[in-house]
Amino acid sequence: MELLEIAPVIDPPPPALQELLNRPTPQFTPPFPSQNEPIKVLCKEQDPLSLFIHFLGHESIWLMCEATNKRAETFYTSDGHTLQEWQLLTPQEFHRWFALLFYISSAYQTRRADYWRQTEFYRHDLGRFMNRNRWDEIHRFWSINNAPRQLEDPWWYKIEPLMSGVRASALSGVIYSVFSSLY
Repeated sequence: MELLEIAPVIDPPPPALQELLNRPTPQFTPPFPSQNEPIKVLCKEQDPLSLFIHFLGHESIWLMCEATNKRAETFYTSDGHTLQEWQLLTPQEFHRWFALLFYISSAYQTRRADYWRQTEFYRHDLGRFMNRNRWDEIHRFWSINNAPRQLEDPWWYKIEPLMSGVRASALSGVIYSVFSSLY
């Protein structure tokens, strides 16, 4: 087995590097005032639902309801075999559906139908808030933006109306410190 030689740590650095190390540290002043101020929260909402509505915004919820309704109606009118009609999604029903979506994501069951059961083992009984078939319909047709992609659209065009509103709400609800990255 061949041993590789390793230079001992006590060897001095080369003269060029030693010259750089011996120079004094230069003084630097940033071109802008850098005060270490904490983030100031301007929005008065405290409970989770109010914060959610503040950052998402009523307009974004209306846009999602309209996009979902349009997508579902397109499906139901193009499909000649469907006997039922689409019931328009309202913002109130969207809030219930979204709350149930959060609940389902935090209370794990192996089958989605188990959330609507009330037995000895399953005590969710989400039918108190929304019918299972209606929840499935909204889940199937939920959409943020139904606009067809144009050549000049960025790759995130499907979520663009929503994300612009969230970003504007975030910027208006908080005064950021200098070291924040949301500018």
